[in-house]
Amino acid sequence: MVRTLLNALVENGAEAIVVEIADGLLQEETAQLLETPLCREMKAGVVFAARDALAAIEGERRLLERGYDVRAISGIVSSSPLSTSEVSSSSRAPVFGLAELWDPEVATRLMGMQPRCHVSPEGRPWSPAAGGAGS
Repeated sequence: MVRTLLNALVENGAEAIVVEIADGLLQEETAQLLETPLCREMKAGVVFAARDALAAIEGERRLLERGYDVRAISGIVSSSPLSTSEVSSSSRAPVFGLAELWDPEVATRLMGMQPRCHVSPEGRPWSPAAGGAGS
């Protein structure tokens, strides 16, 4: 069923699909899910959310060992300057806070895409390439 849904999204033009797995890497069901062929096929990029620096560093290590591409670390850990510094000094992935993840430039880079058209704060389409409002 999940594969059917993902295929339908791609066939209908989805350029990015975000899947949240919310129970932590040590949960038995989550660990099993991460080992399934479907998850392994979908692993284009992971933004790993963690509560603290140790969880972020260990979570990244476990995901990398399983072949996942950890593109960023976020979560509560990003709200503490000390924790952010600890993770940054021990991690391959950058640490992003919520405001940075909302930034269209950051989000498109994390997805491995080139920015094309965004919505301005006023709600109008805007293209960085065009330098202004678009249709």
